[in-house]
Amino acid sequence: MDRWEFEENPPGYNTGLMNYRELEDTRPREDAICKDVGASINAEVGFRPDGARVYVKDVDDLENDTVQSHIAADIYNDHIPFLTPEIAYDEVYGKILVEEMPGEFSDDYGEMDQRSLHGAIAQKLLLGDCDYAGNFLATGNQVVPIDHDMTGRDLVTTKKAVNTWLEDGPDEDLLYREATKLAEQIDIRALEQDLRDERNLMNSWSSREEIRDPEPRDGLFHGSIENIIDNVRAFK
Repeated sequence: MDRWEFEENPPGYNTGLMNYRELEDTRPREDAICKDVGASINAEVGFRPDGARVYVKDVDDLENDTVQSHIAADIYNDHIPFLTPEIAYDEVYGKILVEEMPGEFSDDYGEMDQRSLHGAIAQKLLLGDCDYAGNFLATGNQVVPIDHDMTGRDLVTTKKAVNTWLEDGPDEDLLYREATKLAEQIDIRALEQDLRDERNLMNSWSSREEIRDPEPRDGLFHGSIENIIDNVRAFK
């Protein structure tokens, strides 16, 4: 008998909010008529019962560090006062589900509202997210960051990624102001507690005596969670 018949919410993360089986009209990403959010991060597109569009990414198992990366980002997003996508992980099917955000993809960052763009960069900076290219949506004067495959890096690494990605570099003063404003709105103790309480992130803590993973691969590694907390604390 299908294990789903015994469980109201399948195992994973945030599956009470959304899970793979409940999605409607699921189809391959390339066949869907949807906003361009970067085809490389999405395998499928479907709809929640409430009509919200959801992007789906295949992952292997619960230990996949990309799963942990998205979960850490979702917890962090819950502590910042900005519109962010809902994120879930369905362990039964091995799927990360990400709610669609409003806006259109554009690689012309000079045309975006610069205060909003730097605010969106600051959101990724404090999260230690090094993946910038193609991962911002813009609508009007609002810029929303998306895609959290690579989070938990330290500020030096993350800032270097910003400078490499943005052709002329960010406005340093504006970025500092936006990062400071954001950090001041985060209850760092509550954030740390929520990160510590999440069972899926236990392997992402370290004793600080371990060597940090220097590779620019996706996902979390030992020490990633401390990096997120330290990044926020640095702008307090």
